[in-house]
Amino acid sequence: MFKNILIIGFGMIGSSIARSIPKSRKQAHIYAFDKSKDFSKG
Repeated sequence: MFKNILIIGFGMIGSSIARSIPKSRKQAHIYAFDKSKDFSKG
């Protein structure tokens, strides 16, 4: 259905959604944005 998925806010709900997407959509690219610097560290 969707090839690109953007998640705004990568807290508990956003990260849970991101983890469940690859199981249902193998071809999807996941992009995430969060204002917190804790989540932007690689």
